[in-house]
Amino acid sequence: MLEKLQITRAEGTELEFQRRFEAPRELVWAAFSDAAHLARWWGPAGCTADPCTVDFRPGGVWHYCLRFGEGQEAWGRAVYQEIDPIERFVYVETRSDSAATAIPPRMVVEMNFSDEAGATLLHSRGTFDTPEDLQTMLSMGVVEGTEGTFARLDELLESWKVRASNGSSGRPRRDTEAPVQRWQRWRPTPLAQSRTPFADWGRR
Repeated sequence: MLEKLQITRAEGTELEFQRRFEAPRELVWAAFSDAAHLARWWGPAGCTADPCTVDFRPGGVWHYCLRFGEGQEAWGRAVYQEIDPIERFVYVETRSDSAATAIPPRMVVEMNFSDEAGATLLHSRGTFDTPEDLQTMLSMGVVEGTEGTFARLDELLESWKVRASNGSSGRPRRDTEAPVQRWQRWRPTPLAQSRTPFADWGRR
């Protein structure tokens, strides 16, 4: 079973990987598409994403700052190109400054989400402008940083799983229900200050 990040291609201008998450696709999608959720897991251990703003629509901008200890920070910017709800999205990512000015190199990222026995399989393909750009990012530890970031997402999804299994009001779980049925009844509630197009997805 695929559990950790698995690199399937890292040559030329392309970096591809797969990663399995132990949660239904709708929940994983919500974690990627809502600013309130992203701020809780984006970035490796030891950092916080503040600010983290998301305009999740084609042409919308995702702008964030990863803050580390001793005043270190790293700004990033992504512009969404295509969105197929609960299935796929494409964005162009670069480093940036606090004003969201793009700083090369850039990477076009395509994220695909598929169901896998009650879990979610993420397939990501990143395309750089040059092979040198890819090698630069690899030497900077992009693979290790991504896996560290996804480990934090695992923790968030597990917290949602615990809440779902006990009922959002803390009721004991009903063991006669299949896990996926319980997940389908419960949806995480986005924070009030984050009003992306998908902020109310759990109320449909």
